Amino acid sequence: MPRDYGYGKTRSKKVGKYNIRIEFHAFKKARFTIFKGNKDVYYSPSDTLSPNKEKMLNVYRSLKNVKSTESFIKKRNAIK
Repeated sequence: MPRDYGYGKTRSKKVGKYNIRIEFHAFKKARFTIFKGNKDVYYSPSDTLSPNKEKMLNVYRSLKNVKSTESFIKKRNAIK
């Protein structure tokens, strides 16, 4: 049975010095935030990272170590 990633659900994990959080705030939409300590270093508005839940979950799952997390932040901050 698939997990329920419905309205108001949140998943978070710690990767080294980073806290990664994904919030499902509406049907088929998600918000993605990366914190270093208590300062956010990356925040995804829906125009820079796909709001599709499955794509957001794949990004969340792909960030498994500090190096991949830092390269994701650098790549995404260069787009802004």
